Amino acid sequence: MMIDQSDNNNTDKKRAKVTNLRLISAKKRVPTRKLTLSEEEFERKRELLADITSTSWDASSSDVLRVVLNHVSEAILTMDLEGRIEMANPAATSLLGERAEDMLGRPWWNFLSRANREEFRAMFRDWRNNPSDLPYHGPQEALLVRQDGSFVEVDLSLSGIPGVDPKVIVVLHDLTVHKAENRELRRLARSDALTGLANRRAFDEVLHRTWKDCNHTEMPLSVIMLDVDYFKRFNDEHGHLQGDYCLTKIAATINAQLPSNRCLAARYGGEEFAVILPGCNERVAQSVADDIRRAVQQLDFVDQGLSKSAKVSVSQGIASHQSRQFRTCTALLSAADTALYHAKSSGRNKVVMCPSRPDV
Repeated sequence: MMIDQSDNNNTDKKRAKVTNLRLISAKKRVPTRKLTLSEEEFERKRELLADITSTSWDASSSDVLRVVLNHVSEAILTMDLEGRIEMANPAATSLLGERAEDMLGRPWWNFLSRANREEFRAMFRDWRNNPSDLPYHGPQEALLVRQDGSFVEVDLSLSGIPGVDPKVIVVLHDLTVHKAENRELRRLARSDALTGLANRRAFDEVLHRTWKDCNHTEMPLSVIMLDVDYFKRFNDEHGHLQGDYCLTKIAATINAQLPSNRCLAARYGGEEFAVILPGCNERVAQSVADDIRRAVQQLDFVDQGLSKSAKVSVSQGIASHQSRQFRTCTALLSAADTALYHAKSSGRNKVVMCPSRPDV
């Protein structure tokens, strides 16, 4: 660990007292991007920086500072105004996958991705020109490159320490778990709890987005609306738990028939399902619907203790958008729903295609 130490006999004269960081940050703050921490976490990080940097940077405090930095859970680097690393605490070496001794003297931005590197190099150039006016910066999202070449997303905060030999402290907060939790929350918010398919909200969002994309690229877009035939009877005869299992099995069957990962299957409500088929014309949509109908018909529930005679089927309605015959995606969906109604009213367990030139 390399820390600037003044002559002990002249400690009182040469000691660099640090102005409270909160006052510094109030006077001059560099604009930052994408604040991802909660207010409570943000305040905790600011207090941590304030506690560390409010310590005089001299021999009498270096041992205490070393103990503090080695025991905090946040990854912390200290460096000179050239950006050369002078200290890395254990949390930082663990995060970056490097030994502390191998990091000393290296420019810290070598651990930044190319997208962030030049921004912080320029920031340090400005600070070298004005070493007495070091701002507080962050937190800001950044991408780090570990020693093994892997990437890790972090919230990064910088704090300048004015004095005889100015320093900069960087605090790195690993966002890996935070990002994973957010992704899972977003997935859950867009998923049907029973079947795991997209829910109605996600379906509507994807349909609107896909509608715009297909219109822009002049690609066809088809929608299939499905309804499980006589599902109430199945529920009454076998119970609601078996009914739930039936829906999950049908959902998996529908999903397995999708022609590409660009397509989306959703539980639209109750025993209704819906499918979005971007880039698929009437012929392809008809083929997908036929595959779904046959696959659902072949399902059995013997593994749940039901007899082989316990069978289900689905009725389906298709609408295809090509050559801009529909004015809106709502009209497209309504046409598919109308086709579904005709499939159910004309005998069920069949596929009905909406007329290619609907009056909508």
